[in-house]
Amino acid sequence: MLAAFVATGDLRRTSGSSPTILVTKGTRDLIPFGEFDTVVIDAKAASEVNGTVVILFALIVYTMTTQQFTSYVKTANVSVDGYTWSSGLIQNDTSGHNLDIQVVAGFTYLVFANPLPIQTLVGFSTNLILEASG
Repeated sequence: MLAAFVATGDLRRTSGSSPTILVTKGTRDLIPFGEFDTVVIDAKAASEVNGTVVILFALIVYTMTTQQFTSYVKTANVSVDGYTWSSGLIQNDTSGHNLDIQVVAGFTYLVFANPLPIQTLVGFSTNLILEASG
């Protein structure tokens, strides 16, 4: 069964110049094999998502549109057209993996997926923030 952890960052609640915290520093999450966690982003304008994560075992980070995410939830399969962007496989990055991801205005799904047959730990060593580009 697939799982989703949802945190929403909405630039509409800010002046556009202040960053929005999507996930707070110190948050840790265990993701079983074949499952994922998601941060739902609702950006008013083109924006950047920045933060640092520590990963034990392996993880793939994706950005998806609403349609791509809906398909992913139904099939648990990321095809060539199944995502907007991917980090590729990130393995055992205990020194911290920097996320610097561009997102467009509207809804974007930031998906943390575990492709390995072992439980993966992802920990946020900084706040994961959403900030307007430019």
